[in-house]
Amino acid sequence: MAQSSQTLIVRVIIRRGGQVLVLRRSATADRAGFWELPGGHVEPGESAEQAAARECREETGLKLDNLKFHHTSAYDYQGQPRLSIAFSVDSHSPKVKLSSEHDTFDWVNHSNYSNKNFEKNYLDFFSKYFSKDVKPGQIDAKNTTASVAKLQIFTDGGSRGNPGPSASGYVILAGNEQILETGGEYLGITTNNQAEYQAVKLALERAAKYNPQKIELFIDSELVVKQMNGQYKIKNRDLWPIHSGIKELMAEYPDVTFTHVRREFNKLADAEVNQILDEQAA
Repeated sequence: MAQSSQTLIVRVIIRRGGQVLVLRRSATADRAGFWELPGGHVEPGESAEQAAARECREETGLKLDNLKFHHTSAYDYQGQPRLSIAFSVDSHSPKVKLSSEHDTFDWVNHSNYSNKNFEKNYLDFFSKYFSKDVKPGQIDAKNTTASVAKLQIFTDGGSRGNPGPSASGYVILAGNEQILETGGEYLGITTNNQAEYQAVKLALERAAKYNPQKIELFIDSELVVKQMNGQYKIKNRDLWPIHSGIKELMAEYPDVTFTHVRREFNKLADAEVNQILDEQAA
């Protein structure tokens, strides 16, 4: 049960019709010659949206409004864990002005992206992005009973009132970042912490059908992560039965880790929670 420290990255998918803007790293920059999407590190004190807008402005000269959340993904880069959030935006006539980090740009589509010198995580992304069968963020129902070596699971729980009407939500991804399943459930009247724990329990129950060897859980409740990692004691006795149930489920898997993520990197699971609560209130 280890807690990972991850680098937070933002990327921007700038679309023009069926094409996406990509940039090539200059000879003087790190990873020279590789192509990439605009983006970079989230600086201390920045939100993901602010970082995406800043990086886009610095690298392309474009001041783009209405950036829309596209997807969250977790992957390893040179042996280091990374968590990225991608935003998308349509720009019909962008005039690109590159920074010194890049020496040229291009627009790629489904037929020419594979000709570029992309790193593997980008090739995986574009193969899904331009797929005619599976759109970004679409659940692949064909894989819901397949054996998956590694799962990445984002969970969230929320209470409107604390205590109040509560729900849990989860998003299960394969190791290649493809969404396998999303879901959640209404919990009735309970607290935020109970909802967060119930989300973890529900996700681990659902993960069983994929027969994973490793599960990486990403949670925006630092309290839950530190309690599950043994850093904090659980003083609230109402949480003991749920915690015990999670421990029993964990024993069924070879490797389970818990990592804290900022709220903006957990938007898919958060959306599941809010959708359930909105439907209950309707």
